[in-house]
Amino acid sequence: MNLLIVDDQPNVVSSLALSIDWNAIGIANVYTASSALLAKDVMQKNHVDILLTDIQMPIESGLSLVEWVRQTGKNTACILISSHANFIYAKQAISLKVTDYILQPAREEDVLRAVQRAI
Repeated sequence: MNLLIVDDQPNVVSSLALSIDWNAIGIANVYTASSALLAKDVMQKNHVDILLTDIQMPIESGLSLVEWVRQTGKNTACILISSHANFIYAKQAISLKVTDYILQPAREEDVLRAVQRAI
């Protein structure tokens, strides 16, 4: 299983990528990206089973990224992470069939549980 973590805040990306024992739950590769554009590049070059993305990012949102994933027909489980408990975001996330929606600040256990559900 391969995981892609996308967030425009480098400390969030590195914290999620390095602080959780991904191998213990069957994640072989953890890719990272700091924007939706870079995430698309990673996904075009690598097979990604699970996408964990922030919603609010400059230029292109995580919701837009998930929409692109759905349009390309990729069989990728998508998990959104956001510091905004916004009903509009949640409604759009449901329509895009995301696996989970995590509110920040998220505990490692919450992120791990969401990824395990996606697996």
